[in-house]
Amino acid sequence: MLQRDIGDLQNRYQGDNTRRRMLGLVLSRPSILGFGGVSQSCNNEENERAMNGLSQTLSRVLRSLEARVSCLRAEQTQLTRSLEKERQRASENRQEYLATQEAIATHEVRVNQLEGETKELRRKHKQELQELMANNELLQ
Repeated sequence: MLQRDIGDLQNRYQGDNTRRRMLGLVLSRPSILGFGGVSQSCNNEENERAMNGLSQTLSRVLRSLEARVSCLRAEQTQLTRSLEKERQRASENRQEYLATQEAIATHEVRVNQLEGETKELRRKHKQELQELMANNELLQ
């Protein structure tokens, strides 16, 4: 639609230039043709019609551009809302990740503690077993 309006403007402008040149020729030779005042009046009317046509075309182009700007603003608002939601989700995910990392660290400490206790119990059990075997040998 915008391309058509621009093409319209260009065609009218070219047509107006042609008419102005023709009227200019008529006005430059008013004594020969006897059209002095009449041609000036025609020229004024032609200029007014051309200006009205251009004004209407420009108004259509302006309305079209305003509609596009309005659509773009609505789209920008929607994208801004979506971006804010995504930021909120990212923040929540980040908090969840940090909480999970903290839980992992706590579990690792507990695992290390349990491994230490297990080693100690194995050592004690091994020592008790050796003592029992030594007592058993003495008894035999």
